[in-house]
Order: sequence, then C-alpha cells, then structure tokens
Amino acid sequence: MPNNPWNRKANRPSPDEDAVSELAELLVVMRRQTDATQTALDRVQHNRFNLLVVHALTAILISCLLMASAPTLTGPAWNALNRIPGFPYTFAGVLCLGGLLLLPASIARLARMEFYGLTLIYLWYLALALGFAIPSFRWTVEGVFHLFRGDPIRAERPALYAWVVYLHLAVIMRVHMWTLRQIGRRRSAAVKAVALSQHDHDLEIARLNQKAPLDGDA
Repeated sequence: MPNNPWNRKANRPSPDEDAVSELAELLVVMRRQTDATQTALDRVQHNRFNLLVVHALTAILISCLLMASAPTLTGPAWNALNRIPGFPYTFAGVLCLGGLLLLPASIARLARMEFYGLTLIYLWYLALALGFAIPSFRWTVEGVFHLFRGDPIRAERPALYAWVVYLHLAVIMRVHMWTLRQIGRRRSAAVKAVALSQHDHDLEIARLNQKAPLDGDA
C-alpha cells in the first residue's frame, strides 16, 4: 500500500543515518575547499620561487657588471661609497655572495640559507640607497640656501632619483625576508598542531582499547 503511513515510517532514515550522510557531505565540502586552498598556495609558492630566482640572478649579474665598471664609478654618490675598503670589489662581492646563496637555497627550499642570501642583498641595496641619498639631500639643502641668497649652485648635482630606486629594492628584499619568516612560523605551528592531534587520537584509541574488554566482560 503506497499510502500506508507505516511504510513511510519504515523507509524514513534513522537519525544515525542522517548524521552519517551530513558528515559525508561536510567532508566532501571540506575536501574541495582544502584542494582549492592548496592549489592557490602552490601558485603563490611558484610565483615566489620565480621572483627569488630572478632576484638571485640579478644580484650576481649586477655584482659582475659593477666590478667591470670600476673606472666609471665617479660622482658624489660613489665618492661616499669609495670609503669602503676595497671598493668596488668588496662591495660587489657582498651582493654576489647574496645571490649565490639565494639561488640554490630557493631551488632546494633551504629556508635558513635563503634568509641569509636575502639579508645580504637587502643590506647591499640599503647601503647603496644611503650612498645616493646622503649627497642628494646635501645638494638639496645647499641648493635651497643658494636659492635664498640668489647665488648659482656650483656643486655637482647627483642623481636625485637613484636612492629611491635602490630603497624600494631594499624594501622588497625586506618583505621577502618577512614572508619567509612568517612561512616558517606557520609551518612550525602546523607541525605542532598535527602532532597534538595525533597525540589526542592515540590517547582516544588507547582509552577505547582499555574499555573494550570491560564491555565484553559485562
């Protein structure tokens, strides 16, 4: 009898079956969200890897070209940097070392070595930005005084824009360093969370194993 209420009641899922079905649907949704998140993270990691390789190769190339251009490094900014012992070879060597550390570290995913390479490149760009910024600000201040006096500016004009270029490169390296540190912290937190979850799971299994013989005896 199709309209028999007893048959409808018999075909109705039990509360346990409803709970299992809802749990299965929830697991499917969680799996899809996890896959989408992992795909996005893989894409971000791939883009970051490409950027770091470019930074490393650029650092090596710049250092070689800087050493080859030693006779042409003249002007107010370079005069300030000339105080570094062995300039430009020691100065370029720091950048080259940073690139040589960063390149294999990025390929092999060696976080500590990658951080050291980024630090050297960051300090190099920051030093170069300061080397250009100091004579630029000095020339600007002297120019303002000469302008109020009505005298012509006789000092050699440095490249006023250059310090901004190198400062923004230093900031980019600093952002990479911060990102690397955050990745390491989150990875450590995830490992601890997994270990804690596994520990809780093991405790629950042990509790059930201890309880099972008692239930059988009862």
